[in-house]
Formats: sequence, structure tokens, C-alpha cells
Amino acid sequence: MGAEDDEEGINSDDLDEPEKDDNIDIEEGSEDKETGSDSVASPQPHPDDLNSSSDEEDDNTESPEETAQKTAYFAPAEEFASTSTQSFDSMSLSRPILKALLAMNFHTPTQIQARAIPLALQGKDIVGSAVTGSGKTAAFMVPVLERLSYRSRAIAKTRVLVLTPTRELAIQCFGVATKLAQFTDVTFCLAVGGLSNKSQEAELRKGPDVIIATPGRFIDHVRNAQGFHPDGLEILVIDEADRYEFPLDSDLS
Repeated sequence: MGAEDDEEGINSDDLDEPEKDDNIDIEEGSEDKETGSDSVASPQPHPDDLNSSSDEEDDNTESPEETAQKTAYFAPAEEFASTSTQSFDSMSLSRPILKALLAMNFHTPTQIQARAIPLALQGKDIVGSAVTGSGKTAAFMVPVLERLSYRSRAIAKTRVLVLTPTRELAIQCFGVATKLAQFTDVTFCLAVGGLSNKSQEAELRKGPDVIIATPGRFIDHVRNAQGFHPDGLEILVIDEADRYEFPLDSDLS
């Protein structure tokens, strides 16, 4: 009886607790702890990313010929460096323009305005760049209006052309320009798609001082509008020049 009880006890213990190899479990656990930091692979750059970064560096690198052309075309920045301007009053602007700036709550010029307006008033060609919302429209429109205030009124003709890449930008530029000229006799014409061609042709035949247009619609009027000949242009403004994808010279010639 006792022997049978011992055998039954042994068999029951074996069934309740399966055999384990504690040494193996401990060794595996220690290996996981020791190599846990090495189990995650470190990120490696993709070959395509390396190729694209090298291509970007090649694209940004200027050739000696391009550097020489820019040096010959653009004047040194130090030659026309403008002093810090605290207000529009120090720019020697006419009273109607100063009154319009005050009505628009423009008191202190932004950086692009402080640097561009004095140079434009001297008749210099300017290539400017600034962030969105920094007042670039006023930076080129204020000197344009100042120059037009001394124009001859004997013959009505278009003297200024402002090109914008999109209709929305042209409408926005037109709104700012008309507010800046609200106390002057400068006339404007908006020539963009989505508006009546006939009404635009009628306005263009009157010889507005400033035309704000998109390139496609302006070219259309130059080729097809009767009585419209923009031969007296004196000022060309290309707004958002970096967004154009075709040469304007060949299309406007």
C-alpha cells in the first residue's frame, strides 16, 4: 500500500508540474537582457535618398559662367545699401500717397519696403525677395504711383504693366493698388481670365495708366484687342517671378 501511494504521489506530481530546464530559462533570460540594446537595428539611409541629396547639391551648385553673368548683371548690394527707415515720411513721397498709406494704417515700412522703395524711386531695376505678408505689393506699387504722379496728362497711354501668375493674385494686387491710389488720378485696368473680354477691351482702349494682368490674358489682348497697343510701357513688374515656367520675352515679343 505504501509503495503504491508513493508511486501515485510521484505520478501526480509529474502530471501537475511539467519538467522544466531552469538552467536554460535563466540563460535565455540573461541573453535577452544582455543583448536587448542590440536587438533593434539602427536606421540606415536609403540609396535613393543619398542620390537625391547629391542631385540637389549638384543643382544648387552654380557654374563659373553663371556666377560671372550674375556678377556682371546685378549691382553689388553694398553700392545701394539703404539706411534703416523708420517711417514713410522720410522717403519724400507725395502727399496723396502718404494720405493713402495713413488711411490703410501703414505707418512703419517693412524690411522689403524700406529697402526697395528708395531704390525704385531712383529708377533702379530691382530683384527682391521676401516672405508672404511682408508688403511686397506696396513695395513696388508705392514708387510706381509716385512716378506716375509726375506723368504727362496730355496723352492717355499705358505706362505700367504688372504681371501675376494667377487670377487670384492679380485681383489681390489690384485691390491694394487701387487703395494706394485712392487720392490720385491714376487709372487701372484688371485683365484676367473669368471676366468679360469686351469690357476689358473697352478699358484698355482708354489707355489706363496701370494694367494688372495674367500673362495669358494680356497676350490675348495684345494679339486680338483692336485699338490696344502697349507701346509706351515704361515700367514692368513681374510679381511672384519664381512661379513662372515659361520665358516671357518670346511670348510678349
